[in-house]
Amino acid sequence: MTNKKYWLIGIIFILLAGLGYLSVFTSQGPKVLPTPTPTPYPRITYIPTITLAKNKIVINNIEINNFYPEVKYTSKYGEMVVAENDDFQIVYHSKTKQFLISITSAPFATLRQKAEQELLDILDLTGTQACNLDVVVTTVQFANPEFAGQSFPLSFCQ
Repeated sequence: MTNKKYWLIGIIFILLAGLGYLSVFTSQGPKVLPTPTPTPYPRITYIPTITLAKNKIVINNIEINNFYPEVKYTSKYGEMVVAENDDFQIVYHSKTKQFLISITSAPFATLRQKAEQELLDILDLTGTQACNLDVVVTTVQFANPEFAGQSFPLSFCQ
């Protein structure tokens, strides 16, 4: 009779443990996974708010040639390479509405004038009109160490 008691106690223990296990997992109800919060992606607007003719746009209240169709490269952050060669690069930042001219060779003064003239030609502007745009001229350390790390306005706007 002792074996029967142990068997009976064992079976009752297993049944109680099984019922306890089931009651714990079924009392919580169905598991609801949290809804993921969508990550907002930056909305990049490449086209300015005012479009005049098919070939003209307005940036900083200045009417310029629409250079967008001629852009060489556009990054996901709104940076557009407007012109590029071995001596300089002209980039337009659509978020800040700023043109950046980077001189990548020497001599700085000569290439600065060439790059500035290239910008005027692309945008079909006079020097006076271009002075109303946000344009920064910089250079790199390896090409022009004496001017590197500095920001300059257009040379004819000083």
